[in-house]
Amino acid sequence: MNILLVDDEDFVLDYLAENIDQPRFRIGHIYRANSVSHALKILEENHVHLVITDIRMPEISGLELLAQIRSQVQDIKVILLSGYSEFDYAKQAIKHGVFDYLLKPASPEEINECIYQAYEAIVRDGHNEYQLNLAKHAICINNDIRKEKLLLDLLLGRRFTASSLKDQMTALEMPDLSNTRTRLAILRLESEDSNDTHEDIELLSYSLLNMTKEILFAGSTENSLLWYCKDPHQYIVILLEERLWVDEERLREKLLNLQDKVNVYLHRNVSVLISTPQQFPKQMEQLYRESLKYFWNAIGFSTRALQFMNDNPSATDYRPLSRLYEPPSLLNLMESGQWGEVVTKLDHIFEEFETTLFRTQDHLLEVYYYLCNAFSYISHKQALRLADLVEKPEYLRNGYYFRTATQLKEWTLSLIVQFQSNIEDSPSKGHSHIIKQIHSYINQNLNQDVTLNTISNHVYLHPVYLSRLYKKETGISLSAYISRIRMEKAMYLLTHTNQKIQEISKEIGYHKPQYFISLFKLQYLLTPQEFRESQSKKPIDQSKDLNIMRHS
Repeated sequence: MNILLVDDEDFVLDYLAENIDQPRFRIGHIYRANSVSHALKILEENHVHLVITDIRMPEISGLELLAQIRSQVQDIKVILLSGYSEFDYAKQAIKHGVFDYLLKPASPEEINECIYQAYEAIVRDGHNEYQLNLAKHAICINNDIRKEKLLLDLLLGRRFTASSLKDQMTALEMPDLSNTRTRLAILRLESEDSNDTHEDIELLSYSLLNMTKEILFAGSTENSLLWYCKDPHQYIVILLEERLWVDEERLREKLLNLQDKVNVYLHRNVSVLISTPQQFPKQMEQLYRESLKYFWNAIGFSTRALQFMNDNPSATDYRPLSRLYEPPSLLNLMESGQWGEVVTKLDHIFEEFETTLFRTQDHLLEVYYYLCNAFSYISHKQALRLADLVEKPEYLRNGYYFRTATQLKEWTLSLIVQFQSNIEDSPSKGHSHIIKQIHSYINQNLNQDVTLNTISNHVYLHPVYLSRLYKKETGISLSAYISRIRMEKAMYLLTHTNQKIQEISKEIGYHKPQYFISLFKLQYLLTPQEFRESQSKKPIDQSKDLNIMRHS
């Protein structure tokens, strides 16, 4: 606490300074002034909590000093020094904001008791101000959250009446944007560091928003509202008022500047898409969905991209992934414990993302859902919950957490290590090498006459014992597994090659094509040729087919 003593007599100032119990009140500094003008200068240059002043001074009275203090600073406590003849005058002054008064000559005990009361009041006021600031901060945060939710509701299609929307915006102290032309800006923060925690991402997003606001509103004297929200894909979506984008070239310059600043100060990249204009709040959901589709199409996995929807990029030539579905499938390799082959398979799958044709969010999601399907099946076979094996469970709820193929691959490889460890530590570990031998033999000899007898001869086990062991370890019969592998390969060859039905039949071990055709139709309710024709008209939903076979 800092104290200012004001009196035209030096001996009074000395007396007061010498008798104040400084340690008790944690006094930082005691200032002295012989006049009101000197006191005002000290108050202007320093932070003072308590003023002790004489009521009568030659130049200006202590009450006039009080009036000037109150006109400038409200929270300073003032104690008046008064003689007996001014007692009524002093009492009157208390009604006008004086904290307390001391009658001259005051004893050291009286001085310190009066200062103690002022000190307690200052502490209380400080605590109350702190609580008030906390409350104001909480209200601001709550309002920000409500603003985000309102914008997100509009983007996701929630309907509001004109009066209801206006009332909500007014309550949030937002300008009325009804029937004004607006655009959406979609920002994607990009990082190759897959170790970013949720807290890291939130902090980076907060910094990105501050930088965006500073750059977009640079030089503007108008109210700088940045209305934004985070969408389900973890993109930042900002509603831009017309004054921010009416000069499109100027907006481009600002966004390029933003990308530079993000790279320099956050060591990250940011891609930005600016939508076409739309009258607010009409068709906000449609504009948002079109913007997202355009973002994934025009930007995809590119980093530090800047795109306006009216730039009209060439259409993306979508093509299906092929290595993801090449036999043997990832699921089969995991089931048989061929972990080295699993990693090799993953390398081949993610190599496809090196080409431009597969640098889209859709392709990334296709791989993500395929992997989740395989991981779920394997974990449940081990009587485990997939969520218990995943280091970052939020990734299971939303594939859009993965911004790059590298991030998805790193996450997948970490899961592979966990799965391998759990399976090798399981009670059935003693027979896993036999199952691995069986699966390896089937994959290598699929075009041959693979039967229970040929396999039992290969692993040196009696056919009956082998059949029971395999069913116990895997949950399905050996013949069902062989049929499944053959059908998986048949589907792949029908979809990705021009081989004749007869050639495919022989390649998967059925030397009588009619027998293969009848089995295939029994499985899928289509002949192989009908299946091939159906797949030429629409993208193959291989994961669905795998599920059908798995449960048949």
